[in-house]
Amino acid sequence: MNRACKLGYASYIKFFLSNGSNPNITDSTGKLPLTNLIDSCFLESETLVDLLLDSGSLVNSPFHPPVIYALRTQRFSITEKLILRGAKISTDDKHQNAWYNLMYKDIPYSVTDCVKIANLLISNGASLEEVDIDGDTPLLKACKKCYYGIASVIVENTTSQSILDYRDKFNGWGPIHYIVRWASATGAQGKGFSFVTRNNSLPVLNCPTEPLVFTPFVEQSDHFYNISAST
Repeated sequence: MNRACKLGYASYIKFFLSNGSNPNITDSTGKLPLTNLIDSCFLESETLVDLLLDSGSLVNSPFHPPVIYALRTQRFSITEKLILRGAKISTDDKHQNAWYNLMYKDIPYSVTDCVKIANLLISNGASLEEVDIDGDTPLLKACKKCYYGIASVIVENTTSQSILDYRDKFNGWGPIHYIVRWASATGAQGKGFSFVTRNNSLPVLNCPTEPLVFTPFVEQSDHFYNISAST
């Protein structure tokens, strides 16, 4: 069963389930068939996820929760299915932090799905203040790794100045410093960078260790780069 799920063999998965195979048998690493299926990212995986869930597959596992792999592969529809079936998104295990796993990849695979998932997590009570295994809050992580859509969603849903001004424990940077750094490094047009949320603006503070990339490659007064979801 697990082999079929890893390789995305839909006909075998359907055959095994129809003949009474255990949908919760784990492989040598402790992964469920559902986890292996989601991690495989095959085209038919969404339909097969429904089949496994309807066959009694667990949505929560102490070692490799399926929802973590749905977040890592940045697929909204599967993440939503699992949460609706009772998947837990809050945990004391920092390696299983929902925001950490949503932004696990170096760059977003799907900006649209990332934004949808961010809204889904917030609507289901995911903390915006929890610090992950790297010592980052969700907003700081989003700004560090160029997940600007997620950053905008977070800013739109908080009035907490401590979230907006949380600093990187290694270099003292806040979210705004990473925004300016990456925009400058990639030659983004614009001379201003702003997060806006209701009555709060993310403070533009002096950078503790200002790097050379803070000098914009392009400076045009008629362009303003705005990543706020509120304006």
